[in-house]
Amino acid sequence: MNKATAVVGFILSFIAGMMLMWAIQVRSGGGITPDSKGPAAGGAARPTKVNPGAVKVEMYVMSQCPYGVQAVNGVKDAIDKLGADVDFQIEFIGNSTPDG
Repeated sequence: MNKATAVVGFILSFIAGMMLMWAIQVRSGGGITPDSKGPAAGGAARPTKVNPGAVKVEMYVMSQCPYGVQAVNGVKDAIDKLGADVDFQIEFIGNSTPDG
């Protein structure tokens, strides 16, 4: 196999993969929904009251970030241990869909 054949094969494989992913997205409705069964679905348990002088922690997680779930799980363990001594807020960054 020469170099040109390999390049053409790579490009055709790439295009076929793009078309397959597009077809899967169209068939599934194209929307992204949260996984309500995942370990981070409930987020960190935030106490209803925080102590005066509690440390304020703000966390921003981007949509489809491969490390976002790991970060949320790690912070959840810390928040569970520290409880009301931490004023924890989490914000999700991503595109909103028309249906919410």
